[in-house]
Amino acid sequence: MSRIFELQDLGEGIFEVEIIDWLVKEGDSVDKDQPLLEVMTDKANVEISSPIEGTIEHILAKRGQTVKIGSTLATFKGDSDTSISELHQTERRDNALEALRRESQGAEQYPSARVSASPATRKLAQELAVSIESVHGTGLGGRVTDEDVRNTSISAMKTQSQESSVSIKPSLMIERIPIHGIRKRTAEKMTKSAHTVAQVAHVEEVDFTNIISIRDKMKQAAQDQQAKLSFAAFVVRAIVYALKEFPYFNASVDDEKNEIILKKYYNIGVATDTTNGLIVPVLTGVDTKSIFEIVQELEEMSSRARIGKISLEELKDSTFTIANTGSVGGGFQTPIINYPEVAILGLYRIQKRPVVYNNSIVVRDMCYLVLSFDHRIVDGADAARFMNRVKSILENPEQLVTHSK
Repeated sequence: MSRIFELQDLGEGIFEVEIIDWLVKEGDSVDKDQPLLEVMTDKANVEISSPIEGTIEHILAKRGQTVKIGSTLATFKGDSDTSISELHQTERRDNALEALRRESQGAEQYPSARVSASPATRKLAQELAVSIESVHGTGLGGRVTDEDVRNTSISAMKTQSQESSVSIKPSLMIERIPIHGIRKRTAEKMTKSAHTVAQVAHVEEVDFTNIISIRDKMKQAAQDQQAKLSFAAFVVRAIVYALKEFPYFNASVDDEKNEIILKKYYNIGVATDTTNGLIVPVLTGVDTKSIFEIVQELEEMSSRARIGKISLEELKDSTFTIANTGSVGGGFQTPIINYPEVAILGLYRIQKRPVVYNNSIVVRDMCYLVLSFDHRIVDGADAARFMNRVKSILENPEQLVTHSK
């Protein structure tokens, strides 16, 4: 008699996940709460632990396969009295096994998860275009190490060099990359936003010279609190001030009920660029936090997001989103609204430019801010007033650092 191990509801409207890697293999004995596998949701990577102590009988969901909530991931041997969903009949177990194996045939391009390697080693193999399954592991228990991957890459390059005189077919000079995981979920969400929202962009040029001056004066105080003052933190606080005066920008749309939901709390999502795709950690209750608290929380959450250690709880309930690509470069873009929110603000590179200031042409530190908004909910004049207020706060930023609320 076997016991079924099913994919449980992870919350936040997640209805399916992609299997990234199994951390155990069939026949392994596992402890209760021991990590069994890593999955990718539309927001983050999540480790799923064993609900019981027992022995893995069959692994049914393969690496690279997308499975829905309630699907059977594996079965445990029936040698424990601990209660989880039990498979009372052999026929039912065999049917489940056969059905999921048929489903996994669509993911045959993904090799079996029997190769033992850390996520960092797998990432290195991907960067070096090395198939992790082709690497002979020299680590404990045959685990593939970074050195194993590099040695395999060097051997492959030597072979390619020796064969360089052989003509290469065009079909061998392309690479097909499946759209899956966070990239797939981002594509779906952005497409829904683009097809649902009447999106319009309002561009404003803001003088950051005073913010840079204040930030320089606050460097020592920031170091004392082990914080690194970022421009994004100033913008987050400025946005909250403006949202309190223009509540329709701190809202979401319920299209099914045809209602606007005005939020009385201020949770700001900050889009973060990671190797796995765009992730949006959420700073909650920003209106109650000082500039230093915002800086510390933003830096800590962004760091964990970049290494895939952000929790699902920290990615939900945003009321307004900021997309910051200033460190990358460029003039400005028009960000797509994080549906069902009403607006998103793009923060871009700060550059010295000649401008008219006090009736003289001087060099100031200027930055483009772009507000994308849902024209179904707010009008262009409202967007202009909102951005005028944001601009005024950022160009006179004393209140951003002298008040905690």
